[in-house]
Amino acid sequence: TDGDGLDNFHDNCPFGANPGQEDSDQDGIGNACDNCIQTPNPDQMDGDADGYGAACDCNDANPGISPGNPERCDNTVDDDCDGIINDGCRGGGSPILKKEVSSE
Repeated sequence: TDGDGLDNFHDNCPFGANPGQEDSDQDGIGNACDNCIQTPNPDQMDGDADGYGAACDCNDANPGISPGNPERCDNTVDDDCDGIINDGCRGGGSPILKKEVSSE
């Protein structure tokens, strides 16, 4: 029904045209429908509904943190899920957080 020439029973993405049936992570879900193309996730779980599956989203509870997001420089979070906090920010890394020093 998606116009790629395959019946839905044999189509690994029945709701998105993908005539070559590409499935990079070999999880049975075609790339055109897969929310983690490079990481197997046959259940397509996406807890925060940001379009990135739990298998490849470093924080599947927060839609503001996912592989497609830009890195924000005003926090100490890996916003883009590349394993580096505040990469590309002026100063080249996480901001230094000062702690209150007690005079007691």
